[in-house]
Amino acid sequence: AVGLIVEDTLRRAGHEPLPARNVPEALHALERQAVDLIVSDYRMPGISGLEFLAMLQQDGLDVPVIMLTGHGSIEHAVTAIKAGAIDYITKPVRPQQLELAVDQALEFV
Repeated sequence: AVGLIVEDTLRRAGHEPLPARNVPEALHALERQAVDLIVSDYRMPGISGLEFLAMLQQDGLDVPVIMLTGHGSIEHAVTAIKAGAIDYITKPVRPQQLELAVDQALEFV
């Protein structure tokens, strides 16, 4: 459900989201198409958002990452920022907050 909210919010804000259900799907999509920004969940089945961030860095993909974290998990947010995420958003995702974070992140691209 969070993925749909993110995708819908980005589309309505004029962006072209490239949705992926998991990290392998995301990596495969990144091989085929360049992206300006990644919005990733902190907790995902199999490979975590932090592991995904490390994989991106190892592959030399210098793409800003916004990390979604569970409500109130500030320690996750701090960890994500220290690991290289440009921003974090706590769930539940509010469209206005997501739009602002995306706009700010894209200023640095």
